[in-house]
Amino acid sequence: MVIVSREKTKLVDSKISDYLDGLRSGEGTPGGGAVNALAGAQAAALLMKVCAVTAENEDFSEFASLNKTVVNSLEPIFKDFQAEIDRDTEAYNVFTSAKDMPSETPVEKSARNEAMARAAVEATDSPVHIMDLALKTLIVAATVKKKFDPELAGDYGAAALNLRSAVYGAWMDVRANIDALHDAELRNHYESHGFEVVRKAAKLSEELFISANKMI
Repeated sequence: MVIVSREKTKLVDSKISDYLDGLRSGEGTPGGGAVNALAGAQAAALLMKVCAVTAENEDFSEFASLNKTVVNSLEPIFKDFQAEIDRDTEAYNVFTSAKDMPSETPVEKSARNEAMARAAVEATDSPVHIMDLALKTLIVAATVKKKFDPELAGDYGAAALNLRSAVYGAWMDVRANIDALHDAELRNHYESHGFEVVRKAAKLSEELFISANKMI
């Protein structure tokens, strides 16, 4: 395993090469959570480009207003995805710190368990939010299906695939963390909600990808 030494900076502000070095390093972060959030951010950015370029193209003037609306709708989603890139790292660090707390006495064990329970909620909520953002982005993207410049179909299709990856990857993180939740009601909520998001995202991402592929 490659061990790479690097300064602790926000991932979203990192160079791509530094980010990739972090992924292949022996450190706990960045990991899959950051990858999932980045996939979502990439998708949102690609869709914003598709719609912005289409809106400026006179050949597609009938769709200009719609595409401009989509760009505006995606801007806050894009920023949320960016925030999640580092939120995952922060959640991991909090959980690791809680796990490393002393547990020799009953009081220490109790404090450690409570800290880990709180950290587990954050570690689960972050990937759930990524899933929700990805599905929301797919729904927005569907409003411009076949209503953009066909020359950008590859970008649109790539966005759909990135969003599916974000959902699937984040769902794996949810499943990995969910057993650590003490609140059974919250655990059941995350599980049922996650299944539904995966189902909807799988269907919609496939639909959008196939549609874009036919435009090429």
